[in-house]
Amino acid sequence: MKCDARMKRQILSRALLMALSGIVVSQSVAQTPVPGAHAGVPECSFQELREKLRSRLAAMSPQERRGTEAALRMMASESRVAFIAREVRVNPNGLETEAWVRRDPARGFRIESIRPAGEIFLDDRKNFYLFQPKKNRWIQKASAMKAMREHSEELSRRLGKNELRALWQGQDTIAGRTADIVQIAPTGGDAGPSRRIWIDRPTGLRLKQEIVGADNRLLNVSYFLSVDFTPAFRVDDFTPPVGAAIVVENKRTFRNLVEATRAGFTARVPSYLPGGFELRVIEGSQDGDEKRRVTQRYANGVTVLSLIQIADTPQPGEALGVTRGGFSKNPRGGGDRAFLWRDADFRYILISALSDDDVRRVAESVR
Repeated sequence: MKCDARMKRQILSRALLMALSGIVVSQSVAQTPVPGAHAGVPECSFQELREKLRSRLAAMSPQERRGTEAALRMMASESRVAFIAREVRVNPNGLETEAWVRRDPARGFRIESIRPAGEIFLDDRKNFYLFQPKKNRWIQKASAMKAMREHSEELSRRLGKNELRALWQGQDTIAGRTADIVQIAPTGGDAGPSRRIWIDRPTGLRLKQEIVGADNRLLNVSYFLSVDFTPAFRVDDFTPPVGAAIVVENKRTFRNLVEATRAGFTARVPSYLPGGFELRVIEGSQDGDEKRRVTQRYANGVTVLSLIQIADTPQPGEALGVTRGGFSKNPRGGGDRAFLWRDADFRYILISALSDDDVRRVAESVR
């Protein structure tokens, strides 16, 4: 079973955005999603969340205090550190990709693929654009900057509630820079993916990260080969070329299942989710000749689980059901994998960094 071309682009787009935002992992205890929950809405301001964390530092062990301080530096760097970096990513199949990453907090970010060459992702703080070289066009979507900020707010909130823990594990040198190694993982002993992040000591920038599965498999590695903190950005780094063919994505977002249903988007939801995951947003779209699709995004503060549902009629003889589903052999970028299956009405793609057992359990529970 294979992803279509558009779905592969979506997997890569999401993986690169998550890498840039430096967000991190998951747990595994049964939990039913709460309709109407929206993890993207912060309970208080980001500054208040960080102050709450700082107030807890004195009661932490030295290892946790140092890890939390480094995580706070990383979150603060996202809104103030400009840079140009050359980044390598290695997925579970051993496939390497390489890209130039540019970020200017005042103007946005740009990710330009080197290996393979051609695709470009950029965000000017108003809109997000994906360049498709084969079609020579830019797809325009809503800016990703708000979502990236919400990821940081949620990470801070869950660290503050002691649902996640940041532990300092030593130091290393990445791209010629001294970095603190920090593991961020669920508390309470729940099994699940975790991440190790190499955080630049002076600036707080993420220089490297590893996604580690519940079975200690290394799912993904990304690291900077070089980084420049005095970048000379080009005039057009954060804008599409003049005269570019731009196609605006027709997508709507909903805070909960009730809103989506009222707008005519049917979403089949999982009755099982690993512990800590909450519904963040539901997206509905239908672009021209593209099939109608609904995407549900669940988050636990360090990783995102995306369930994509596409209205599609099965082909003659096509197998139905989760038991005949399978993992995509080559979901480009990220430690997240795509698990695909279908029923009589919809084709499903579940993108996550969960274990095989958890992926199948979530998929089996979709009704």
